[in-house]
Amino acid sequence: MLWSTMIDYWRYTGDSTYNAVVVEALTAQNGGDPYGQPFLSLNWTINVGNDDQGFWALAGMQAAELGFPAAPPGQPSWLELAQGVFDILAARWVIEEAGACKGGLRWAVITDPAVGNDKKNTLSTAVLLDLGARLARYTGNQTYADWADKTWTWLADTGLVGSAFNVLGGTYAQSNCARTNAAQWSHVAGVLIEAAAYMSNHVRPPTLSNPLLPLSNPN
Repeated sequence: MLWSTMIDYWRYTGDSTYNAVVVEALTAQNGGDPYGQPFLSLNWTINVGNDDQGFWALAGMQAAELGFPAAPPGQPSWLELAQGVFDILAARWVIEEAGACKGGLRWAVITDPAVGNDKKNTLSTAVLLDLGARLARYTGNQTYADWADKTWTWLADTGLVGSAFNVLGGTYAQSNCARTNAAQWSHVAGVLIEAAAYMSNHVRPPTLSNPLLPLSNPN
């Protein structure tokens, strides 16, 4: 989230003082195989979350959308990193479709209930939704939009997003998502609001009568 903020800082001020640090930080998060381990460093701990990896991808997406200086030679592009994480999160979702709750992303990557793996985490799912919406907007690929729709439907069907748009913290696989964590966190709602804005901009592009700020694809 910090690096996304620093990219915004550069975009709105034109001050490139910290750009090299941001590039260093984003590329340092990659593993030994940056294409096979996008935004998953070799020193990742047992309690890394799907939301953690997803937030790095959102920073990469921010860099791609705003035309931030490119990664060093030999590194994936910011877009490739964001797409790589999306593919990983989507693959983890597909595994979940065969089990409890028929979808949703767990909080932790490691399959150990002691580190939160039993929890189907609203934030992790919201990050996948946001990433899908932004990739749909940026690339025009309908598959990403379909994934955004799928994740939203799952959140609504499980009651994690209610009819009054209250956003709950998560639910539990062992209960087949019958039991929820009713805690509400503003950053989870914020991610969903951002996703909704990108999806709206994707399906209803800016016009002269509706002058939303478009995010152009510099490629």
